[in-house]
Amino acid sequence: MSKVLGLDIGVSSVGWGIIDTEKMEIIDAGVRLFEEATRNANEERRGFRGARRLKRRRNHRLERAKKLFEEFGIPTNCIGTGNPYEIRYKALKEKVSLEELAIGLYHIVKRRGTVLDAPLEEEKTGGELSTKEQLKRNSKELETKYVCEIQFERLKKGLVRSHENRFRTEDYIKEARAILNRQAQFHQEINDEFIEKYIELVQKRRAYYDGPGSKKSPTIYGRYFIKNGKFHEMSMIEKMRGKCTYFSDQPRIAKMSFTAELYDLLNGDLNKLQVNGEYLTEEDKKYIVEEIVKKGQKVTIDRILKYKGLPKQKKVQPFLYSSVMISLSMIVCL
Repeated sequence: MSKVLGLDIGVSSVGWGIIDTEKMEIIDAGVRLFEEATRNANEERRGFRGARRLKRRRNHRLERAKKLFEEFGIPTNCIGTGNPYEIRYKALKEKVSLEELAIGLYHIVKRRGTVLDAPLEEEKTGGELSTKEQLKRNSKELETKYVCEIQFERLKKGLVRSHENRFRTEDYIKEARAILNRQAQFHQEINDEFIEKYIELVQKRRAYYDGPGSKKSPTIYGRYFIKNGKFHEMSMIEKMRGKCTYFSDQPRIAKMSFTAELYDLLNGDLNKLQVNGEYLTEEDKKYIVEEIVKKGQKVTIDRILKYKGLPKQKKVQPFLYSSVMISLSMIVCL
């Protein structure tokens, strides 16, 4: 062979050259440029992937809703017609047809709200309210009204599809139960079995630790997967755990888990900390964990000194400050 291929592989380019060693000539050469991978690009792809999954799961939920309606003799050919907000409002107070009921119930399955809870204190961020802030504001109206009553009033003002239309899933479930209990008085198709199956469909969500895929459609990225031709089930946490350095057949705990950080805090950082030349006692450590860490407060050297009944210090040894603060802040975040 008188030809040699040379490659120059870089972060954002790959160059090549083919040389004839006998004639000492360059036969061909070139370079292929490409964009360097960035964190923003990864986040963008993850966002698109998450949106595709949400859309696919919502469509599947709507398909299951139609099958449930058909199973109990509720017509589905009318879905997509009529005003669902007005129908839901009417269904709370009076008899509606099965066709109208299907429209209203299908709409709840489609727009079932969020599982976030309203914060204790409202924060002002300016401009459009965040989801949590809007949930808190809507929760005041929900004390005397159902979701559909609020939405129907806003619909008249053209605000029903704005950022104000944010409610929790449990609020929609409360409305759905009220509608179904009311319509059960007029339609024999609406029985206890249908009500429970419908409510389960509205509130059911895939847990984050399950990952993608299912038993029927396993994938290597989820808890259900096929390996060596056999079906396996393993939690996402277990899949992410590596092996111990010293006991290679034993799984190690996740490095950033609360348990691991708490162990490092108690066995490492707080063991090194001395106050007036004395190490912290077991009771001191329990106080720090129970009264500071678990209550979500920021742990500082000053707080520890205050607990010990000592005044603040202007200077703290860098080693003690950095090691303790880094670990404590990670615990608080978890």
